[in-house]
Amino acid sequence: MVSGIVKFVRQLFYLPENNLNQVRHEMLVRPQSFRLMYQKWLKLHRHKEPLKNLYTSFTFGNLGIDGEMPLHVFQEESRKRLLIHYLDSFGKDLFPFLMDYFKECTLKLGYQSYLSDRKIVERLGYIEKTEKHVLRPASPVFIGNSRQEQLYGIITLQIKYIDERPLYLEILSEEIPGPDFAPAFSFAEFIEILLS
Repeated sequence: MVSGIVKFVRQLFYLPENNLNQVRHEMLVRPQSFRLMYQKWLKLHRHKEPLKNLYTSFTFGNLGIDGEMPLHVFQEESRKRLLIHYLDSFGKDLFPFLMDYFKECTLKLGYQSYLSDRKIVERLGYIEKTEKHVLRPASPVFIGNSRQEQLYGIITLQIKYIDERPLYLEILSEEIPGPDFAPAFSFAEFIEILLS
């Protein structure tokens, strides 16, 4: 009897998850037109100015001063993240270009691409999209005490969009837990490498 009432109440007040959120999950593959625009962006050195401004803002942020670019650094015990907030003056292509640029820089540091995907969730009233690259250290390197070196940990680069408008670009470093791994290198050092 009670279970019948509970089912009736749930039918009245709850929609099934499938009706609330339509989810599409796919590999992130950049179209040829995007790759050509990205190569042109690099060739014309258009990445230098935003990187310089980000570096200055990151350095000022470490001193407790607000910089020109809106960003925040969050540090937990095993996770460190840098959030770069979107401004309309950035244009729609800056964040995807920066994310792919950061991926290329991270690959040069001894990482391999583990995952690149796009997730689109249709919510009531808006569409949420996340584009993400996940990178892991390429091969375990053993140091003197036989613990594996994890470089800067597992690196995740992602952009969050609401209705095709970027909200932020996130650079996340997660330390690989366990006694088999040496501590991760400095997150601040990693960010300085990406931005220089």
